[in-house]
Amino acid sequence: MSKGGLQAVGWQIFPSKSEMRKLVKGNGVSLNKEKLTAFDRPVTAEDLIDGKYLLVQRGKKNYYLITVK
Repeated sequence: MSKGGLQAVGWQIFPSKSEMRKLVKGNGVSLNKEKLTAFDRPVTAEDLIDGKYLLVQRGKKNYYLITVK
């Protein structure tokens, strides 16, 4: 989790912040099967599945399961 929002760039899910912005604007990014509407939406403890997982979907076929420690 991050102060400034979902910083998935560090996880190499998105090649750049601008690419993530474009995908979010085009409804191409989901967090736990819910479309993201804002690029800078903060990820909170309520977003975690079972208190430690995030499911990020980029496009139609790219899924990433992220474990938060």
